[in-house]
Amino acid sequence: MSRLNASIFSQIDHLLHHRFGLEQFRSPQREIILGVLAGQSQLAILPTGSGKSLCYQLPSLMLPHPTVVVSPLVALMKDQVDGLAETQIRAHALVGSLSREEQHQILQDWAEHRVPLIYLAPERLTHPEVLEGLKHRLKISLLVVDEAHCISEWGHDFRPDYRRIREFRELAGNPPILALTATASPRVRRDIGYQLGSPNTPLIYHESSIDRANIRLGVQVTVSAREQKQHVLDAVVNNDRPTIIYAGTRRRTEEWATWLTTVVPRSVAMYHAGLSPSVRQSVQEEFGQGTLSIVVATTAFGMGINRRDVGLVLHVAVPESIAAYYQEVGRAGRDGSAAQARMIIRYHDIEQRELRLKGATPDYTAIARLVTAVGNFPLQRLVRWELDEDDQLGLIVLAALHEMQMVTIGGRAGHVVAVTRQVDFDHTIAEAIGKRIQLQHQYRQEQFRLMKTYIFGQECRRVQVGQYFGQSLAPGTVECCDNCGERSAPHSNIANPNWSAVAQLRQWRREKAELAHVSPYIVLSDRAVHSLAYALPRTLEDLQLCPGIGPVKRERYGRELLDILQPFASNAVMSDDPSHILQTPKTVAMQMFREGFPIVEVAKRVARSRGTVMEYLQEWIQTREPEEWSSYVQRLLSADTYRQVLTEFQSLGTERLRPVYEALSGTVPYDALRVARAVFDRGLKFPPVS
Repeated sequence: MSRLNASIFSQIDHLLHHRFGLEQFRSPQREIILGVLAGQSQLAILPTGSGKSLCYQLPSLMLPHPTVVVSPLVALMKDQVDGLAETQIRAHALVGSLSREEQHQILQDWAEHRVPLIYLAPERLTHPEVLEGLKHRLKISLLVVDEAHCISEWGHDFRPDYRRIREFRELAGNPPILALTATASPRVRRDIGYQLGSPNTPLIYHESSIDRANIRLGVQVTVSAREQKQHVLDAVVNNDRPTIIYAGTRRRTEEWATWLTTVVPRSVAMYHAGLSPSVRQSVQEEFGQGTLSIVVATTAFGMGINRRDVGLVLHVAVPESIAAYYQEVGRAGRDGSAAQARMIIRYHDIEQRELRLKGATPDYTAIARLVTAVGNFPLQRLVRWELDEDDQLGLIVLAALHEMQMVTIGGRAGHVVAVTRQVDFDHTIAEAIGKRIQLQHQYRQEQFRLMKTYIFGQECRRVQVGQYFGQSLAPGTVECCDNCGERSAPHSNIANPNWSAVAQLRQWRREKAELAHVSPYIVLSDRAVHSLAYALPRTLEDLQLCPGIGPVKRERYGRELLDILQPFASNAVMSDDPSHILQTPKTVAMQMFREGFPIVEVAKRVARSRGTVMEYLQEWIQTREPEEWSSYVQRLLSADTYRQVLTEFQSLGTERLRPVYEALSGTVPYDALRVARAVFDRGLKFPPVS
């Protein structure tokens, strides 16, 4: 990292402010971006809503060749492309629904580097034109694997198509890779590293706290279906914000959606894989644009949904694992506002899931039949094999054969898979695959056992989630979970906006979005709408205090927003200093640093963990002038200590602190090392200000 010169830091800050309209990086975005520019391969596990896409979108503007992003859902790619268009950044999504001419044009733009970003569906990884192009004219500076947990057979959303990424990367000349996901257990994390890294160049690992402190967690286990329905009705009626209800199966999804339509005065729709593509797309678009209030869905509804103001995620079926559950919980509160994640299930559902798992031992006969069927395919000839629509076993067997280099998988359209048998099979193949599936079955049983522990456990649910992901999380302070009891919430900075102003801002936002053919949140986030309607800024300078209003949006929409807000502001009593109503824990912490408060007192005041406050401190150092923080840093880090640390940084690098800590025999605490790294990464002398 140290080989990056000071101009790089200046350039990424300029892009952050003027192309993406953001004021500052979140931890560890800057570190990941610098790693990308240094040619490092990385795995980043960052919670939903933490800005994973910026980690590759920003450096893509500085790289010599396009960045290719492998993403699992078309809707997700479309949202990303539309959002980039708003910031005047061109991007393409190469998906199967495009005409041959459109796909050819995208490949031409890729070859001539007319666009910095190409989004690619996993099934396009083996598209003949793409593979042929990689051999001759298609260059890649960075390969991004979004939703990287999909590559792991131990993950909750395994996609066999993702296993082809390694071959694709090799054909592209082994460009650096950036793997991103919101949730990954230690085992899934290791599998991602195995699939995408190598013994010589393992992935550099970044992990932010998976804690979503603004989401209150809760579980209710009922005896009867009637009791469950009453609790669900109460939860929905007492929440007027957008809601996602996960119902497990298609049949249950349809039952719950039909019932809710008759008992709540809000728009309700269902979503599952059995619906036509046009219906599913319509539900996604209506929910994303704010015209649909409640969606009852299977887990098929998730990764492609980018609505930021979801106030309630409700599970009425038992999730298969804590990882799957927390991934779905992450749809709530992405705008930073308080939200709820509730599980309302029946004892009967738990017992039935347990019985199914006990009875679902691997069917060796079925495995042998599938292996025999593939073994009878003509050698070295492509066969289009039609599986049953939900044949997960068939996909797992194919993925195993592919990894064993017995077959190659040339593409997949729905439940039709293009397969080429490469070698002859013998009787041991089915046995080897059976053993592998047996291990997966045992793993699923263990995951369900942990899920039951979470459901019935009396310990703080936030702590339990942290333990599952290998993190130490403290109970929250704002209505943490049902096991912690009700807690009084501190003052919310956007708790009571002027709702008439909110309505007018949303109407303006909808009109802008329709003209630009994008989702409304791309024009203006819900958090920005609420903060504007609460602060009622009167000047362009006041606008910059509102979350979500960066330089780009201020320049593009500032005058229009002030015109909308002017009548409301005229009738309101404004403080001389409007900034106090827009304070966040981070801004409060930074002000306390300026006033010299010790870290422990800052953590107590803002009700955040010490680790989070240390992230605020590092960001303060990275984004503010040295005159502001120099004296505070010198109290934490002496010049002599910094010189010792500097020597080790120059020798060992700054990517991992543990080797530096050990080289100094543990004499310099990790907190001091993090502060030293924040100074070092800015390329400053020490002390920064004499």
